[in-house]
Formats: sequence, C-alpha cells, structure tokens
Amino acid sequence: MEIKKTICALVASVVLFHCALLQVEALERQPYESGPEGIVLRASGQFSVTIPANKIGSADIQFSLAAGERVTINASYFPTDAKVDFGLVDSDDIFHYVSASNGTINQTIRISEQGNYIFAIRNNSSYTVSVSGFVNY
Repeated sequence: MEIKKTICALVASVVLFHCALLQVEALERQPYESGPEGIVLRASGQFSVTIPANKIGSADIQFSLAAGERVTINASYFPTDAKVDFGLVDSDDIFHYVSASNGTINQTIRISEQGNYIFAIRNNSSYTVSVSGFVNY
C-alpha cells in the first residue's frame, strides 16, 4: 500500500510540473490591434494555454495558407460556461473566428484569402480560462 501511495504521489508531481511548464501569459491588449507578441503557441499540433479574463492569447509564429485551405480546431476549455472564440488572425490583424460552447470546439475554418495567419484564442469571460487541444492545417 505504501508503494502505491508513493507511485501516485510521483505521478501527480510529474503531471503538475509538466502543466506548470505549459502555462503561458496572454497579451495585455484587447482587442487585437497590432502584430503578434506574447504567447508562444504552435500553429499545428497540440497546445495548452491559460488565458486571463477578457484577453486574447495568440502565437508568435506565422504560418502561410493558400486560399481554400482549411484549419481544424479541436479543443476543450474550463470552466465550460466561459465564452471563448477560436480563430486565425490575418496579416491585417483581422480575427476570423468561430465561437465555442459547453467547453468544447471541433470546428474547421476555411481560408478565403492566401496569406500569413496566427492561431488565436479570445476569452470573452470575466474569469481565467484554461484551454487545451489541437490545431491542424
């Protein structure tokens, strides 16, 4: 029984340490006004971020997409009653987004114009939201 408790404590410590490394800081400005800065978030692959109340979290890398390409966002967030938008910021700083509900999103955004885009998440709630998931393009 003592070994089981020790193993559980070790696993919990590793998970907490890993989560602490993944937490990032959201941008200070709202709405999205100028070039990207702040959160480092991959445009394709897995992500895990914490976004403060009424802030936008974005990636500081750009990825190039052709007209007609699709970007799929599959994520969950907590608290589940938060108002969260997921989308792409284009080179003109326009946020093309879809709104999520009930703590999950599995949506595809079709790119209508060729260009460089940044994956972004907007927390429209009055409290911090934790988000994790995948973006594929």
